[in-house]
Amino acid sequence: MDEKAEVLSIFLAKDGIASIEDLLDDSRDPLRTSIEVGSISGTLFTTSTDPHPPRWASFFKDAVDTSPLLLQTASASALLVLPVKDRLFAITFGYGRHLLNPLAIEARFGLRTTLNSVPIDGIRSIDKKAFEGISTHTREQASKDTEIGDFGLDVERDILRAIVGTPSDASLGTRLAGMDGLTATCKVTLDSLPELLARYLAKNTEETYKKRFGWIDKIIEVRDKQLRARLDDELLRLLRAGGEPRPWLAVPDLISWSDVAGFRYSKAKSADTFPDLHLNDYLANRDVDQITTDNLRTHRAYAMSATTDNDFDRWPVYRCLYAEVEISGATYLLNNGEWYQVNKDFVTSVNDSVRAIGTTDLALIDCNKGEKEPDYNRRLAASIVGGYCMDQKLIYYGGGKSSVEFCDVYSPDRKLIHVKRYGGSSVLSHLFSQGVVSATAFVRDEAFRKEVNKLLPSKLKLKNTKKRPNAAEYEIAYMVTSRSPRPLWLPFFSRLSLRNAQMQLASFDYKVTFSKIQIV
Repeated sequence: MDEKAEVLSIFLAKDGIASIEDLLDDSRDPLRTSIEVGSISGTLFTTSTDPHPPRWASFFKDAVDTSPLLLQTASASALLVLPVKDRLFAITFGYGRHLLNPLAIEARFGLRTTLNSVPIDGIRSIDKKAFEGISTHTREQASKDTEIGDFGLDVERDILRAIVGTPSDASLGTRLAGMDGLTATCKVTLDSLPELLARYLAKNTEETYKKRFGWIDKIIEVRDKQLRARLDDELLRLLRAGGEPRPWLAVPDLISWSDVAGFRYSKAKSADTFPDLHLNDYLANRDVDQITTDNLRTHRAYAMSATTDNDFDRWPVYRCLYAEVEISGATYLLNNGEWYQVNKDFVTSVNDSVRAIGTTDLALIDCNKGEKEPDYNRRLAASIVGGYCMDQKLIYYGGGKSSVEFCDVYSPDRKLIHVKRYGGSSVLSHLFSQGVVSATAFVRDEAFRKEVNKLLPSKLKLKNTKKRPNAAEYEIAYMVTSRSPRPLWLPFFSRLSLRNAQMQLASFDYKVTFSKIQIV
């Protein structure tokens, strides 16, 4: 039989998953059919929905009788499970991936296979995930195959989640797209499929990618069952404690937000629909002390379609949870249903960089308990001879689309002081980002300097806004208020954000300091 081009969505079961039942989502009840693929016996699972009017048809109900228009929609899904080299493969068709148990799938199988198969200049698209306070997904595409360095990827703060490229060996396909699953555009028949899967399995175990993309292992998956159980126990403790830092929920995949009607935590038609995933919404009406990790894995978050009455995507709540956990001096992250350990050398490098950042020589005043940030900033400015409070004085630039504070307090000896109360990574990342954005614009943009001058008192104004300032004469002073009597030590991703900010600012010759303000 001639092979024709097919687009296959391929998933690999985790090592140790030998039972087909463990591979399936137990909330589904598909039709099962045994098939023979050469000398290998496979299993085909199928489901379908009855034809029904699409949700958008009701929009016209007051204007026209839609029944004669034959507006009907239906869907069919299939999942083929094949054993290859003592591992189980799952090939999905239509919405067949919803038949799979997401927690039984090998993480990064598609990513590793693709990275080991494409040349260094054969990359067309990447999906990356930035770990700040709120996890963000970004997809970048090139007009032609190129090198990964041509994409806006920060190898220290981004996790490469997916990649699309052209394999060096055309027999592997004309295009590979790798994430947890592998999407392969290839010439294949049912008879030749097992052999192709065996080649993908071999590619997955290679370590070729480490020569060119070794940085992707700065964050690695935790596979030890006992350690995962210990991390899950710590996750439950954080959920029940209800304080900070607390885990949070976020959509784990890139989705089409134009088709999102909302999110639910139940399949019931009467279930509340929320505009976004939020931990408090999930925990509402649940006894948090009774929640187990099994609950988190079986409970689902549903993305509801704006054009149909059905969910168009669903995930275990566990997969939507994000958390940072410190155990025995190591930092672990819960992301996309998997625990990851941050590479020890990477953690050490970040910690050393942060420790090397000095503190300001300003005599800092304590912050009063319950004192609001603007009130403290005014007191701080008043405590500095000639100091000036610039808190909430926004500068608009870039056609009025962007705004930024020059700083919270400006001192006569050219210190740009940025103050923020201690909080989660999103709060602190905003602090560090604000310093970088304003300091960069100050050096590069004459129009920005003119706007700064309009806000400064006469004694502090720049003499010549056209002249580029000497950044070495300025200090970017980050300050964080905290009630803790101990020396301030930030969560890992906040430390990473601070290091990144320091590196960017140092490239302009700015002095960067980081200091604690005690709340009394």
